[in-house]
Amino acid sequence: MKGSSTSRDRPRAGSPAVVRTRTPRASRAGLVLLAAVLALTAYVYWPVGGYDFVSVDDSVYVTANPFLRGGLTWTAVSGALTSTYAHFWHPLTLLSLMLDAALFGTAPGAFHVTNLLLHLGSTVLLFLALVRMTGAAGRSAFVAALFALHPLHVESVAWIAERKDVLSTVFWMLTIWAWAGYAGKGRRSSYWVALVSFALGLMAKPMLVTLPVTLLLLDVWPFARVTVGGVTGGRRWASAVHEWLPLVREKIPFFALAVAAGTAAIFAQGAAVASLEAIPLGMRVANALVATGTYLVEMVWPAGLTVFYPMPAAPPVLAALASLVVLAGITAAAWRLRIRAPYLAVGWAWYLVTLLPVSGIVQVGSHAMADRYTYVPLLGLFVMAAWGMADLAGAERTRQRLVRGAATVAVLALAVAARAQVTTWKDSTALWEHALAVTSNSYYAQHGMGSLLREQGRASEAVPYLRESIRLNPRFPDSHNNLGMALEALGRTDEAVAEYVEALRIDPAMALAHNNLGSLLLKAGRADEAASQFMEALRQSPDVAGVRDNLGQARTAQGRFAEAQADYLEALRLQPDFAAAHAHLGDALASLGKRDEAVAQYRESLRLAPAVADTHNNLGVALGALGRTGEAIAEFQETLRLDPEQAQAHVNLGFALAGLGRTAEAIPHLAEAIRLQPNLEQPHLYLGWALGGTGRTAEAAEQFREVLRINPNNQDARRSLATLGGRAPQPAR
Repeated sequence: MKGSSTSRDRPRAGSPAVVRTRTPRASRAGLVLLAAVLALTAYVYWPVGGYDFVSVDDSVYVTANPFLRGGLTWTAVSGALTSTYAHFWHPLTLLSLMLDAALFGTAPGAFHVTNLLLHLGSTVLLFLALVRMTGAAGRSAFVAALFALHPLHVESVAWIAERKDVLSTVFWMLTIWAWAGYAGKGRRSSYWVALVSFALGLMAKPMLVTLPVTLLLLDVWPFARVTVGGVTGGRRWASAVHEWLPLVREKIPFFALAVAAGTAAIFAQGAAVASLEAIPLGMRVANALVATGTYLVEMVWPAGLTVFYPMPAAPPVLAALASLVVLAGITAAAWRLRIRAPYLAVGWAWYLVTLLPVSGIVQVGSHAMADRYTYVPLLGLFVMAAWGMADLAGAERTRQRLVRGAATVAVLALAVAARAQVTTWKDSTALWEHALAVTSNSYYAQHGMGSLLREQGRASEAVPYLRESIRLNPRFPDSHNNLGMALEALGRTDEAVAEYVEALRIDPAMALAHNNLGSLLLKAGRADEAASQFMEALRQSPDVAGVRDNLGQARTAQGRFAEAQADYLEALRLQPDFAAAHAHLGDALASLGKRDEAVAQYRESLRLAPAVADTHNNLGVALGALGRTGEAIAEFQETLRLDPEQAQAHVNLGFALAGLGRTAEAIPHLAEAIRLQPNLEQPHLYLGWALGGTGRTAEAAEQFREVLRINPNNQDARRSLATLGGRAPQPAR
């Protein structure tokens, strides 16, 4: 059988452990099969080019990713190489997203297509690597088809946030392809290509840390660089060590890189790693066993796949024991057949070893398992299936035809199922509707749908979903935080405060809840408390421009304009195109008397966001203070074009017109301001002056009296009324 071990392929004990044979090449028939696989895969995934972002992590990686805002600059590249982001050190992933944004903008289509192209690239490299290692083009094409079309892999391809998965796997495949050139033909250049590819893969996602072990597995089969029964079967341990030692020694650089990347991953993930108090070790072990067994079932019958599988409320003891029995049975069978069919032992070991980093023993997040975790591990099972079917068929033509037919049917069935699974990633609505349909009692799916409805402005519809999420998992802070936002949108501020406080009781380090609570307190006029919340949010997430801008607004409300100016400048350093921060900086500068600088900031804000009425109004005020009344009037008029019912803009325009002697034009604007907000002092006072200037003294006196009714201590109104000879009401004693 092609790809199995033979005595002539085995190195002598203590040899350099490099087998020098002719490297197999893909036949024309094999390339035709590969082309068919690629075409079918492209058809299955092609709709993703028109798909939207989804509300799980796509904002983190694209729409709110600070690395994508400034273009592909040296500063951004340096930041990507030296920063941890989203609990990962994965600079190559960030650079690939930055490149997409620089070339195609931040619309979702290009990001989706790039993911698909990377997936197709991995498929090609997988096929070429298997052919290079085994010479079996048909079986290699079948494995490539299973990899390309299995529904469990849809999540990795159709989810933009999983760019790290598809990108790192390209380098995984390139590593094993290059390793085949080294182990199979002794090319030293291939060794260095493999090592560099491995390093690049680790820079895309640290899951590649198990790759050095899989290279050792490939040394067993198909390269046969070591005796399959090496350590047992009557052989002496010293002899086995002597045989394995050269293989381990040559991979020391790979292991060193894996250790370094693993250490960096642990450091980067930090607070994202669940504590043993939150998820005890017993729960983790039981869940890991169940997940490993469940992936086997889903490989054969991929139904009910979804974006999130919640952790069970209690350790699934019976399911874990059943899974342990099945896994132990497969392990024993693979070991027993290791000499006759070494691909079974190697494929099974590949599956178990590559799953280990995502088994949940080191738990990151609160999910029990994930489809994306199978992207590379299932390759071991696919190899077992492909070479096992070929062995079952043997040399008998009828059985070979039956096996080929069964393989074709399996591939087509997977393609149909994958196409259906792809549609669930069309947008956030499709994603959460599907999740709710296929899972019961999923707090995360309830939270996802509720959060989506809130973002769509459908707060009243969102509340029941978020409350159900809290019922299912009262200790999930995100649901409390989103429920707070929904209640705030409905004007139920006291309830919103309670939800923010509860979110922070569960997770005191939740920056978003601190920010939301601060914003609500600021609206309520409690600027000191708001500033404290914003500062705590920044302590947890110091590089969020929106929070820094909010802190500036709180300090503006406190009258600390110089500190507010510094906050706005920092917000703009983090996000130079932040239109609101430019406008708020203009407010701070105007309060500090720096009106020329304020005008420049307002104009920059309007360049970025030209339809913001408040910014036009504030620009008009600053221009008026500089004596540029004509320009100020134009800004007030633009304000009212955008928002005809903004009372303060009517006041400002009326005052400016009156100042130019255009009293007849001023009066209607001041009267309109009074209609919109009858209890504002300014429009009554200005209207009184305008009416007095036109000789309508009785009407003017009435306006001054109205001012004094609103504020008996307004001396301007009192003096104006006295000038007209009117009698002012006496202040209350």
